[in-house]
Order: sequence, then C-alpha cells, then structure tokens
Amino acid sequence: MSTNIMEAVSVRAGSKHMSPQRLLRAYLLEMYYEFLRTFRNPGFGIPFIILPVGLFTVFSSMDPGGAQAATPEARLQLFAGMSIFGIMGPPMFGFGAYLAIERQMKQLEFKRAIPMPPGAHLLAKMTCALSYAVIVIVSMLLVSTMMHKVSFTLPQMTLISLILLLGVAPFCAIGFFIGSRASAAASSGITTLLFLPLVYLSGLFFPLPKIIEALALIMPPFYLKELVLAAGGGKPIWIGGPLVHVVILTVFTFILSALAAKRLARNG
Repeated sequence: MSTNIMEAVSVRAGSKHMSPQRLLRAYLLEMYYEFLRTFRNPGFGIPFIILPVGLFTVFSSMDPGGAQAATPEARLQLFAGMSIFGIMGPPMFGFGAYLAIERQMKQLEFKRAIPMPPGAHLLAKMTCALSYAVIVIVSMLLVSTMMHKVSFTLPQMTLISLILLLGVAPFCAIGFFIGSRASAAASSGITTLLFLPLVYLSGLFFPLPKIIEALALIMPPFYLKELVLAAGGGKPIWIGGPLVHVVILTVFTFILSALAAKRLARNG
C-alpha cells in the first residue's frame, strides 16, 4: 500500500515539472474534451442557443399597434433578457449536473492521481461555458442588427459583449456550488428548480407584479440585465449605480466559489 502511495505522489510531483508545452497541451486537451462532451449532448447547449434567438425574433416582431414588445425600449429589454437567458444555462448545468456526476463516479479523485495541471478541470468547464456564451452573444447581435430590431453602435456591441461574457461568472459559481454539494441524482433537478426562479423572478422578460418585485433584488440576473440595458442605451433601474451592480455580482461569485472550492477540496 505504501508503494502505491509513493507512486501516486511521484506522479503528482511529476506534473509540477512538466514543460510549458506539455502543460499547455494538458490544459487545451481538457478544454477540448469538455466541449466535445457537451457538444455530443444536444440537450445541453443547443436549447440555450436556439431559444433566445427564436423567441427574440418572434416577440420583437409583434404588431406595434397591439404589443409593447415592438417599441425600441421593449425590444432592448427583450434582447437583454434573452441574451442573459442564453448565457445562464450552460454554466449552471455544466458545473451543477456534470460536476456532481463526476464526483459520484470518482473522476475527480482519478484526475488528482494523474499529472493533471491544477485547476484544469474547472478551467475547462468555464471555457466551455464561455464558448457557448460567445455563440449566444454573436447570434443575438447578428439577428438584432440584420433584422433591424435593435440599433447598436460598434462600441455598444463591444461593451454589451464584454458585460455578458463577464456575466457568465456568477452562473458558473452557482453551478459550481450545486455540483460540489448535490448528489448526481439530484443535481439536475436542483439546478432546474433554481434556474427557473432566477429567470422569472429577476424580471428578465417582463416586469414583476408590485407584490413580488422586491424579489428581483436577490437575483443575480437582475443586476446583469440592468448593466446590459445601460450599455445598450436603455433605461436601467439602478440600485446604487452601475458600480454597485458590479460589486454585488463579484461578491456573489466569490462567496459561492469559495464555499464550493472548500467543500470540493475537503470531500471531493
């Protein structure tokens, strides 16, 4: 038994002395296989790519005489909501459901026993989530611009894209927290039960009734949506200003990530 332990330790020690080329290759391979796995599961990312574009096209094309969604401000609101909906799913389910399954199957323990670079596993998941976010953002901007649904200048497009890409982090943290604690059987259901309230109670698609509108203040998508609206020239609802929104999202991401990392390091 002591021989096996020494061999495992020597393997892990060997990973610390990998050449830069081998180290980079290890990170890239982990990212490649993570993306390949999600791509082979059409139910993972495809709905979050197709639904935002399709629903935005339909609702933004409503009759101006009979639907508020046809006004420029409402189209911008719809654009922001659908874009955030699209970038929320892959990080939450990629970290939440898949990480819990990997924990139960002892894949994380196996990867710790081989010379895998530190953090490569989580970095691969985050890169995968960002890849899907890029697809969603580009698709939404192309559709809105080509169909003349929303008018953006180039600086506005750049700022909106940057905000949405950085906005993936809080949802990675949520999925990371779920995946570090939930069982494989329950992780998907828990993620779904959390995803739906985050979408609807944050007011992504429509204003909330007065009686429950305060619930939006505890929903990360609300703060992200207002930042996107401001970048697109809309009329955001500020809670203390844009910097406060950024701070709230950053603190939320840091706290959940720290709790998840601590749990994962202790229990695997």
